[in-house]
Amino acid sequence: MGIKIREFWTDNRYGYGIDDEINDFVKEKHNVELIDIEIIDIKYQTIAHEKDGKCIIRTSALIMYKEKQAFQRW
Repeated sequence: MGIKIREFWTDNRYGYGIDDEINDFVKEKHNVELIDIEIIDIKYQTIAHEKDGKCIIRTSALIMYKEKQAFQRW
């Protein structure tokens, strides 16, 4: 299979980290879709900006991965 790309993002208002988003994606692929993920690369970016007098920190990640069929379950 070819290389696929997926973008994730979160910010400090949600209380759910970017690593949690990525881990949930990998687990869902493995447990629900029966597909294993081979992660090729992950690029992170963090941007801080002000909104309504508060500092918001937005973190995004771009992962490049390959899918392969997971083992057969009985």
